[in-house]
Amino acid sequence: MNVVILGAVSGIAIEIERIYAARGANLGLLDIKAEDVEALKGDLQVRGAGKVETMVLDLSAPASYEGTLRDISSRLGGIDALLVVYGILGDQARAKDDLAHAQTILSTDFTSAALWMLAAAKIVNPAGCILAISSVAGDRGRKSNFVYGAAKGGLALFAQGMAHDLAASGPHVIIIKPGFVNTPMTAAIPKGGPLWSSASDIARIIVNAIDKKRGPIVYAPWFWRWIMLILRLVPSFVFHKTKL
Repeated sequence: MNVVILGAVSGIAIEIERIYAARGANLGLLDIKAEDVEALKGDLQVRGAGKVETMVLDLSAPASYEGTLRDISSRLGGIDALLVVYGILGDQARAKDDLAHAQTILSTDFTSAALWMLAAAKIVNPAGCILAISSVAGDRGRKSNFVYGAAKGGLALFAQGMAHDLAASGPHVIIIKPGFVNTPMTAAIPKGGPLWSSASDIARIIVNAIDKKRGPIVYAPWFWRWIMLILRLVPSFVFHKTKL
C-alpha cells in the first residue's frame, strides 16, 4: 500500500505512519520541517516501512498542488491513500483584530486542505482513499475558536460534497472529526478528564476508517457525535449565555 501524508511530522501523523510502517507500507512524507522529516524517515524504515519518499515544502502554499502529488506518486508507484493531517489552531483573540492572522488560519485549515483534496481526486487510486482531519469545533460556532471552527467546518462540508461526487467512481473520501487530542498543537490548553484522547488513539481510528471505508464523517472517538448533537440543539438564547 502506498500512503502519502501531508503534515508528516504532526503528532497524529507520526502515529499513523508507525502503524503503516509496521504493515510494510510505502510512505510519502510531506512537511516543511526538513530535519524532522529526515529523522522520521529513518525511524519508519527501522519500523518496517518499505519505500519512504520525502518532500519538504510549505503545504499551505505549494508551488503546485497537482504537480507535487504527481511527483510523489511517480516516486512511490502510485497513491492508494492520501491523508491531509496538517493544520494550525491559531489565536482566536488575535484573529479578531489581526486579519492577516485570521487569513492564515482560514487559508491553512480550509483553502489549502481543500485544494490538496481536489488535486488528489485526479491522482489517487480510484479504489483508494482521500482523508482529511477536521474537528468537532466545526459543528457549532463558539466565541472561543470560531475562526478555526469555521475553517474546519467548511472542510467537513467540502469533504461531504466530494464524497458524494466521487461515490460512483472513487476514491473514497473520509473526514475525521476529533475532539480534544493531546498533541503539540494543544500544548497550551489544560488537559485531563475522559474527553481527552492521545494521538495514538486517533491514529488507530483513522487507519480503521481507511481499512473499512467508513464515513464520509467519522467522529474520533465516537462519543463526540452525540456530544456535538446535543451542543447543536441548545437554543441560541441559552447558548449565548455560556462561555464555551
